[in-house]
Amino acid sequence: MLSLAFDSVNFAAYDLSVGQLYKVWNGGITKEGTVFTNKKNIQPTSWGAPYYEEGKLFNQWAVSRNGESLPIELKYEGYLILDNHITLSYKLILPDGEAISIEENPEFTINENGKTGFERNFTVDSPSADLEVRLLQASDSQEFLIVADQSKIIDFFEPFPKQEKPAIGAGYDHLGILWMENSDCYTCHEEENAMVGPSFKQVATKYEKNPSNIAYLTKKIISGGAGVWGTTPMNPHPDLKENEIKTILDYVFTFRPKEAVLSSEKPIAKAKKVKLSKEEPVPLKPGFGAPLEGIHPSYDLTVLHNETFQPRVGGLAFMPDGRLLVSTWDSIGGIYALEGVEGGDPKKLKYNVSPQVWLNHLEWK
Repeated sequence: MLSLAFDSVNFAAYDLSVGQLYKVWNGGITKEGTVFTNKKNIQPTSWGAPYYEEGKLFNQWAVSRNGESLPIELKYEGYLILDNHITLSYKLILPDGEAISIEENPEFTINENGKTGFERNFTVDSPSADLEVRLLQASDSQEFLIVADQSKIIDFFEPFPKQEKPAIGAGYDHLGILWMENSDCYTCHEEENAMVGPSFKQVATKYEKNPSNIAYLTKKIISGGAGVWGTTPMNPHPDLKENEIKTILDYVFTFRPKEAVLSSEKPIAKAKKVKLSKEEPVPLKPGFGAPLEGIHPSYDLTVLHNETFQPRVGGLAFMPDGRLLVSTWDSIGGIYALEGVEGGDPKKLKYNVSPQVWLNHLEWK
């Protein structure tokens, strides 16, 4: 999906996989999610009011020859931004291998009456004069527009009232996730799997949801410490408010297994002293707090580490000069060039930026 901001309130989005205009609206986009704010449970979303009613966009490509419809395969070719204007390129490939090249330049404009309009300008390069390109309406294929070379589609709209951005919490399944992502909880914890610390499911299974345990866990989160789930200490969180922690714990307790809830509700006939065994530390495994234990014999494993260089790695690629490019998926979105990777001492690794990294690099023998 390609989302375009034409100004502070007018937006359009294209589904590039099918070369279709997806949505045109007045409002904005919430810049939330992993690549913007490192938050995992929310994605960038549009907000505001659509300019077109559902199904009324002309966005379905069709081709006919001498009035007979032809099957087509759409191939998205990319886009070009020049002088603050964007041009999208497609090819409509016909069964005989012929291809119609199309360029689309979308713009917002204002007419003499002050109405906002959405304009689409097309350049069409067809291999044959008997081919006709159409844009069908999404909800009714009998409604269509003919797209010829240098053709223009423009619609003007009635003025919209100012659109209000929704509260960030509206994008979450549970507000407890919001408070955890605003803190550092997901650095050491996951919902189902143990990492550096226990999973939410483990915590919810161990502790029944009652005022005593909620008070204990609240104090534990604020003060931090170690010893319950192993020797790795949990960071203190003095800046978290008690009502925020209560919301966090309310979310954590949603992972309590049903059988644990049922067993806690059963009446106890007779209480007896039980010798408490020492809590077993949470086992670590590769990808969850532990290094790789082994690799395929076709590979050599080199651990490239630096205390100040630990980005979230999205991809690796070697350049011809031997430098290793590292792309990231975090809010920094940086691409780093590492020197001295091949045949060098990892401790003498050089990189051209200052943010942080830990890499496991696999090298073919």
